[in-house]
Amino acid sequence: MKKMIIALLIIVALGSVTAVGIMINRDNKEKVTVDTPKEVGYKEVKLPKINAYLKDKKIGEIKGYVDEMNITMMRDNLVVTTQSDRMVTFGIDDEKSNVISAKYELRTVDGDRLVDGGDITDISKDNKFDVKISSIVKNNEEFILVIYLKTDEADEIRYYTRVIVVEEDLISAQMKFAEDFSDTTIDGEGAVEIATYMEPDEDLLNNSLGTVTLANNYTVITWGDLKTKKITDTEISLADIYVKETGVSGTYIMKYQVEAVGNNDIKDVYDVEERITVWTFNENQYVLAYERKTNQVWKVDDNTVHKSYIDLGIQETTDINFNYSNNNQYLAYEVNGQIWTVDIKNKEFTKLYEADTDNLEVLTSRVYDNGNVVFAACGYSTGSAHSGENGVSIFRFNRKDNKIEELTFIKNDTPKKILAAQVEELCYINDDVVYVKMNNGIYYVNIKTKETGTLVEGLAEGTYAINKSKNVIAYNTECSLYDSKSITVYNFEDASKTEIKADGEDTVTVCGYAYNNLIYGTTTKEVRNKKKNKFGLSTMVILDEKLEVMKTYSQDKVVITGLDILDTVIKIHREKKGAPIDDDQLIDNTQYDDGAASQSYYDDDKKFREAAISLNVEFDGNMETKKGKRPSVSQISEATEIAFSKDSTDKYYVYSIGILKGIYQDKAQAEADAKTFSGLVTDSSGKKIWTFEENYD
Repeated sequence: MKKMIIALLIIVALGSVTAVGIMINRDNKEKVTVDTPKEVGYKEVKLPKINAYLKDKKIGEIKGYVDEMNITMMRDNLVVTTQSDRMVTFGIDDEKSNVISAKYELRTVDGDRLVDGGDITDISKDNKFDVKISSIVKNNEEFILVIYLKTDEADEIRYYTRVIVVEEDLISAQMKFAEDFSDTTIDGEGAVEIATYMEPDEDLLNNSLGTVTLANNYTVITWGDLKTKKITDTEISLADIYVKETGVSGTYIMKYQVEAVGNNDIKDVYDVEERITVWTFNENQYVLAYERKTNQVWKVDDNTVHKSYIDLGIQETTDINFNYSNNNQYLAYEVNGQIWTVDIKNKEFTKLYEADTDNLEVLTSRVYDNGNVVFAACGYSTGSAHSGENGVSIFRFNRKDNKIEELTFIKNDTPKKILAAQVEELCYINDDVVYVKMNNGIYYVNIKTKETGTLVEGLAEGTYAINKSKNVIAYNTECSLYDSKSITVYNFEDASKTEIKADGEDTVTVCGYAYNNLIYGTTTKEVRNKKKNKFGLSTMVILDEKLEVMKTYSQDKVVITGLDILDTVIKIHREKKGAPIDDDQLIDNTQYDDGAASQSYYDDDKKFREAAISLNVEFDGNMETKKGKRPSVSQISEATEIAFSKDSTDKYYVYSIGILKGIYQDKAQAEADAKTFSGLVTDSSGKKIWTFEENYD
């Protein structure tokens, strides 16, 4: 028996932007004709991968880029060698690749200083070669290794990895421990030992198998009553290492598939990724951090499609990225790297795109009334059109012709996680112009003329906000937090720009959006001097979609020190004479259409919590579920290069168990969260400035 609970909560914290999805023109009469043959104008370039080894055991797979990447952000791989060996073995995994020449460079983590380099001449018959790590490289210090290959199909392919020299090999034992730990969670044999590493959080609900950590209970970490079985070998790779006098920690990534039989004897397949940090001390192994993410391989059938909801099964998050048309007939959503669109009226499901989730992150769009869909793929391309290139592809699906057209591909030197986080905030198409957020700026590309330009650069956290309909951005004109004299409101639908100016010596700042109603604040000179570059408002103002004043809030001698915008409830944090006083709140009574669908989840006695999309416009229960024919793809866009400005803002990157957890401007907050995640912090140069191990008692 399944119990449905619909949950939809949008939280916009002070100075932050909540923006999920890809925005497109609301002109629902748009029609597109695509008659270009598939893969026009491109020759497929084969780029071999490089495998890294430690004592004949594969410890990583490194992909090749045809363009230079931001070296400080390349934390996908780590290779290791010992003090006595100082040699790293690599293997080219494609025997058909004709390597003409090879060389390497060893650089500092900021990429500024070349430490060593040279030609690679001794490639064996089985395509393996060694790179000697110079004695200049100190033990336990990270460097960037770049390998360059020239093949008969590509002039220069770049392979980025980090390298570290350790005194002794503890990696092999740690990798075995990690694999044993993984197997134990599934088969249960000796599973009682797992409990010794767990740190259960009493406040945790323990109701999901999608994302599991050491904070969960024993039942959840061992899959509960869902009897899983591995159906593929485990691929394991080294993501990070840290060495200090009291021991060595290594972070490992394990990927595999399992199958399990749920209720009603239904067998499902799941993609599983485990990340674990193992600490070795006095030849004993301990677990510092662990995370397992499980995503059901989704398919259309009577078990997943119901009259009033779509059951997406176990997913790492129940926060599904979806959008629907204004006429409530069409729905588009992303699940486990797949983009699906649904004709609700005709109960027809069509899979538009399936991404290699190791390399790409895909984002859905708002949907046209004629069923057309725009979506984006961010990251490293393995397709023939842009093989080895990194950036953002923006696609448009034309339902009438059942074709997908690539509108543009924008090159970027940032890895997919960081890139997707920015593009997810803004990617808007108006006629033939694409607006996209990248590198803390808003840039545009004309699809037809390929002209590029800049709308605004230097958008810092807390200086801008995007509305719920994803068609308007408001930002502090000077892009500063505390001393902006005006706010610029830009409407992407009609390219109109409106300026909200401060009076006299006052300053203004964007606070966020309650759906499509803009909230901003004004600060007097007196309050600004008292707060000294800390947030403080004298007055809060709420504007409607037409930028007309709905509400003004101020009180005598009261300073607004923060705002929480929860759906239509605005919580106001206040102080008087420098001391906190009780919060106040306002209710936004604007009426909003519920639309065709809403966020949901389901509780199952075997699979626990399952992600779902609840339909406000139900399927016809008498109609058979149909699968639409996969559309053909026309890759017609050439790569576009934008002259991005260099971001001068100090940023701090928090990583945990080998994955990016967040980007911060506040160093103290970054370190606090890194402690919570048992992770590390790097600065904008890629240097580690805080690690959990160094601060672990």
